[in-house]
Amino acid sequence: MTKIRLAFIVVDDRFGVAEEAPRFGPAATAVLNGFAAMEDQLDVHVICCTLGELPSPTKLAPNIWFHSRALKKNDFLRSLHWGCIKAAKEMLAEIQPDIVHAQGTERWCAVAGLQFSGPKVLTIHGNLGDLNKGFTMRPRLYWGIQTLMHHFAVPRYDGVACVSNHVVDGIRNIAKKTWLIPNAIRPIFFKTPRTAARRSDRIVFLNIGVFAPWKRQDKILELAKQVWTKDKRAVFRFIGFLGPNEFGRKCMPLIEEGERLGFVELTGLKSPSEIIEELDAAHAMVHCPTEETFGLVVAEALSRDLKFFGSAIGGVKDITAGVPGCVLKSRDDWAGLESAILTWLSENAPMPSGSGEIIATRYAPEVAAHNHLAMYHELLEAALKTPHS
Repeated sequence: MTKIRLAFIVVDDRFGVAEEAPRFGPAATAVLNGFAAMEDQLDVHVICCTLGELPSPTKLAPNIWFHSRALKKNDFLRSLHWGCIKAAKEMLAEIQPDIVHAQGTERWCAVAGLQFSGPKVLTIHGNLGDLNKGFTMRPRLYWGIQTLMHHFAVPRYDGVACVSNHVVDGIRNIAKKTWLIPNAIRPIFFKTPRTAARRSDRIVFLNIGVFAPWKRQDKILELAKQVWTKDKRAVFRFIGFLGPNEFGRKCMPLIEEGERLGFVELTGLKSPSEIIEELDAAHAMVHCPTEETFGLVVAEALSRDLKFFGSAIGGVKDITAGVPGCVLKSRDDWAGLESAILTWLSENAPMPSGSGEIIATRYAPEVAAHNHLAMYHELLEAALKTPHS
């Protein structure tokens, strides 16, 4: 079988910080890990646009090449990503791929990938339209323009890889075709042995993610106080960035009260290995957003066999389906969630088993890579029947 030459368009998360290696989001990193094990089937050319000059390694793996262009601020959203579009067009002309796969509509990748005239597919990690319905995302001008570009780009791709049924439902009316291909989890979550010991005198509930209105840490902080009032073993530990914005100012008094009384802990950002240590030392995760296209932190927690309490929304329903130890309540059923947590605590917080094995069969990098490869073959076969202009 002939190897596929893939152009993989993705954001480099270094954002001007001169680290030696490019840094991608967790989902993109995981699927590239899967691609690296497919040397006989895939040659992958990663395309990035960076803000200023950054170290640019030639290769990330034997079959994965790295291409980047150093751009200025005006090359990004200020010019509707025109600099990125031009740079991507030049790199694609050099690479001559068989197929293009762009990652996300939140920045420049989707519009840049449109420069390729051959088969192209887009992965959507977040439904910008759905997020904007629930909250006015800030800065308003940025997200307003990005949402317009999202609606412009999606129907111009041959299809959309959707990370959950929730994304499929939100995009099917404007996408030519959809595939359900969930995000992958980074290998470290499956391969790291458990070393942390869970304490029995304090039951730790984790919440992981940047503080944001749609993630509702303010409501979880209120829930934490209600639970702790009835069971003093409960400790709610928050891992993520708390910004000096309106939502951060709303949460801060609740955090300070919880820290003073001993039922809240705020740690800030953590590396993947540190997050694994936190997961292994904790007992449960609480995750209650209003909008969730996939819910990677949920899958990561379940890969370490945690108990899970959360909202029955978006991709969380896909991830938890058939997985032991998962309790889902409707979006605003805080009383029901509190009751479920207190019942579990009254039973001495029994830990589930077998979650990790189920999650591995669904979200391991090699699983995602093979799902992607099947999608690429389908696109290429369709292109042979209906050549692109």
